[in-house]
Amino acid sequence: MQAAFVVWLRDAEGRDVAAASVIPHPFRVDAADCQLGMIGDVSVAAAWQGKGLATQLMKSAKAAACERGLSGCFVLPNDALTGALLRAGFHKAGEIRRSVLPIAAHRFGTLFARLIKVRLGPQAANLHVASSKVPHPHLASLFDELCKPGQAMTVRSEAISAWRFVRHPESQYQFLHVLDGNTLAGAATFHIESGILVIDDLLVADRRVARELLRYVVDQAAASACHSVQRRLCSAPGRANLDVWPVWFERSDFQNVMVAGCPGMNELASVEWYVSPADKDV
Repeated sequence: MQAAFVVWLRDAEGRDVAAASVIPHPFRVDAADCQLGMIGDVSVAAAWQGKGLATQLMKSAKAAACERGLSGCFVLPNDALTGALLRAGFHKAGEIRRSVLPIAAHRFGTLFARLIKVRLGPQAANLHVASSKVPHPHLASLFDELCKPGQAMTVRSEAISAWRFVRHPESQYQFLHVLDGNTLAGAATFHIESGILVIDDLLVADRRVARELLRYVVDQAAASACHSVQRRLCSAPGRANLDVWPVWFERSDFQNVMVAGCPGMNELASVEWYVSPADKDV
């Protein structure tokens, strides 16, 4: 992967007035491997805000990414940046939906976990969920099996997941692996943040595997006295429903996914996107 870089805007006297970081990420877009730049850390000096610098900065960030051989850029923006991105030629590719499963803490959490597991039904034969501090060595094979033409997904592999999560400065991520016998059938990450067990990077093929993951994380949340479980999924307009979890989660909020392709990368506008909020935690 290419190194991250920073794009600066300067005034007539050479003073820095705006900046944004661009971190290359390996993606698979419509069955082809490429690198896209994740734009983040966008900032404009207070005296220059409201003068169109954010739009200019986004155009400059995309141009710099294309000059470095990247295939395009993607952003998980706040509301204040969305207008500047649209003016800079980005378009909305989907949205990350955050949903919450409330769990009463302490003694009620254990009871609630039992009720959910009753609703889930008996444990699937041959499926086993395990947690680890390191990603599974067959994660890349599972990704290759599940990522189809017409999709855009962050590449999952043992090396890339180690770069994103094992080396994370907070060192709080756990990897979840669903094993069907000796075969990896599903994967996710989780961490606990302010009493919330957060599920991310979900990679499962069917509802059976997803249910076993849910069974496990509810147990973990109750045992850790968490008050809720949060899941974060990306859904593109018109795409098939990726939400294989049961219906007990309540939608809390969402975040747009904005993308812009470099010349020759029209596929970015036509594929179905799967992007995780963890993609910006690098």
